[in-house]
Amino acid sequence: MQRNPDQAIIVTGATPVSVRIPSDSSTSYIIYGICGLFNGQILVTDCNNKRLKLLDLRLKVVSACDMSG
Repeated sequence: MQRNPDQAIIVTGATPVSVRIPSDSSTSYIIYGICGLFNGQILVTDCNNKRLKLLDLRLKVVSACDMSG
Protein backbone atom coordinates (compact mmCIF):
# COMPACT_ATOMS: atom_id res chain seq x y z
CA MET A 1 0.00 0.00 0.00
CA GLN A 2 1.45 3.33 -1.06
CA ARG A 3 0.78 6.39 1.10
CA ASN A 4 0.13 9.89 -0.15
CA PRO A 5 2.59 12.40 1.43
CA ASP A 6 0.08 15.21 0.76
CA GLN A 7 -2.71 13.54 2.73
CA ALA A 8 -4.40 15.81 5.28
CA ILE A 9 -4.33 14.88 8.94
CA ILE A 10 -7.48 15.24 10.99
CA VAL A 11 -6.93 16.16 14.65
CA THR A 12 -9.55 14.68 16.95
CA GLY A 13 -8.20 15.87 20.31
CA ALA A 14 -5.44 17.73 22.09
CA THR A 15 -3.46 17.29 25.30
CA PRO A 16 -1.63 20.16 27.00
CA VAL A 17 2.05 19.27 27.40
CA SER A 18 4.81 21.09 29.28
CA VAL A 19 8.14 21.26 27.45
CA ARG A 20 9.85 23.14 30.30
CA ILE A 21 13.24 21.97 31.50
CA PRO A 22 15.27 23.52 34.37
CA SER A 23 17.93 25.02 32.07
CA ASP A 24 15.42 27.00 29.95
CA SER A 25 16.17 30.73 29.96
CA SER A 26 12.69 31.76 28.81
CA THR A 27 9.44 30.82 30.53
CA SER A 28 7.35 31.38 27.39
CA TYR A 29 7.39 28.69 24.73
CA ILE A 30 6.79 29.06 21.01
CA ILE A 31 6.62 25.70 19.27
CA TYR A 32 6.96 26.05 15.48
CA GLY A 33 7.60 22.43 14.61
CA ILE A 34 6.43 19.04 15.82
CA CYS A 35 7.49 15.70 14.38
CA GLY A 36 6.18 12.30 15.44
CA LEU A 37 8.83 9.58 15.23
CA PHE A 38 8.25 5.96 14.23
CA ASN A 39 8.76 4.77 17.83
CA GLY A 40 6.09 7.09 19.26
CA GLN A 41 8.45 9.77 20.56
CA ILE A 42 7.91 13.39 19.52
CA LEU A 43 10.41 16.09 18.53
CA VAL A 44 9.45 19.73 19.16
CA THR A 45 11.24 22.98 18.43
CA ASP A 46 11.23 25.36 21.39
CA CYS A 47 12.08 28.59 19.57
CA ASN A 48 12.25 30.96 22.57
CA ASN A 49 14.86 28.73 24.24
CA LYS A 50 16.50 27.79 20.90
CA ARG A 51 16.24 24.06 21.65
CA LEU A 52 15.10 20.89 19.98
CA LYS A 53 13.37 18.71 22.59
CA LEU A 54 12.56 15.00 22.55
CA LEU A 55 9.40 13.85 24.33
CA ASP A 56 8.89 10.24 25.36
CA LEU A 57 5.69 8.19 25.16
CA ARG A 58 4.45 9.82 28.40
CA LEU A 59 4.99 13.27 26.79
CA LYS A 60 7.87 14.14 29.15
CA VAL A 61 11.04 15.87 27.88
CA VAL A 62 13.81 13.26 27.95
CA SER A 63 16.46 15.09 25.93
CA ALA A 64 17.21 18.56 24.62
CA CYS A 65 19.69 19.91 22.10
CA ASP A 66 20.65 23.59 21.75
CA MET A 67 20.17 25.14 18.31
CA SER A 68 22.14 28.05 16.93
CA GLY A 69 20.64 30.95 15.05
